[in-house]
Amino acid sequence: MDPPERCPYCGFQEWKKHDQRLRSVRDLPIHNRPVYLIIQLKRWHCTNCQEIFDEHLPSVPKSKHQTHRFRKYVFDMCPGVTISYVSRQVHLPYKTIPGFRQPFKVHSCLFMISARHW
Repeated sequence: MDPPERCPYCGFQEWKKHDQRLRSVRDLPIHNRPVYLIIQLKRWHCTNCQEIFDEHLPSVPKSKHQTHRFRKYVFDMCPGVTISYVSRQVHLPYKTIPGFRQPFKVHSCLFMISARHW
């Protein structure tokens, strides 16, 4: 990926490469098996505000460990079933599932109907 155009904190246009880190990101399962993408992210150091920031991954929400499509996949499983059932199906902790409803406001009414059964 190309370096960012501006610092996300101050908007300054000068930075230096800070380091690289591996990040594990959950994606859609294959044959009901969990899939993790191991991504090497570059980190940048702003010369103006001294903040350190990561590359932006368009397919992963900020500070999350699942892709948008995995989060939608889990969200779409929720209507009509319990959180514990979905949790077992996708091998995620029980408390992680309710947070998946935020980016998908279109189906929130269906999600809330199924939430009564949780």
